[in-house]
Amino acid sequence: MTPGSELGRDLGRRPSTAEYGRSVDRPTYFLASRIPPPSARQQPTRGVDLRCWSTHGEGGTAMLPPWSELRLGRGCPLCAPRPAVNEFTYFVSKLTVSSLYLARNQAYRGTCTLVYDSAHVTRPSELDVEAWRQFSVDTWTAEAAAISRAFQPDHINVQCLGNTVPHLHAIIAPRYRSDPQWGHPMWLASGERTGNAPMTDEDLERVARLLRQEIGSAAV
Repeated sequence: MTPGSELGRDLGRRPSTAEYGRSVDRPTYFLASRIPPPSARQQPTRGVDLRCWSTHGEGGTAMLPPWSELRLGRGCPLCAPRPAVNEFTYFVSKLTVSSLYLARNQAYRGTCTLVYDSAHVTRPSELDVEAWRQFSVDTWTAEAAAISRAFQPDHINVQCLGNTVPHLHAIIAPRYRSDPQWGHPMWLASGERTGNAPMTDEDLERVARLLRQEIGSAAV
């Protein structure tokens, strides 16, 4: 789908300078129509985004088990099967050995997480060469074939961390010259991610459809 299409004009295009209302040299948010002024924005608390894969029950979001237990796959919220939708993420597509999810917080438009499905592993060195190749191809598909084509960012960060949830996954975050942390990491020194722009399920599904179309086009 081209950025000039109806959907592309709204959610699947690079934001313009005119849309920001200020110079690209000055930090601002690029989902301006969806984000309240800075004085009205609620700043995220430490760990909220990092705990995006907490388990959900009747009592709400449950705290994660100790890291030493997660390391062994005990209570790991990233092990398959996992919910398609929760308060932090929204399912996009199953790839070869992993699944792609949109972050509900779209302060960095197009941010996704790619989660390894085939087994509980904590880092690339625990995969054999073929499994790592497959995960790398999935990462390329998500980053180059889908996110880059859909959103046309100025740059993309691909982060394979696992410091809070030690299960192999990659955070794929488009970066724009007007984003809150352009020229710097998207994480503050306190561990918080700058910006908070949650999207509804309806809006996330529209973005997910755009990404699915790009993934399907790449597979043809």
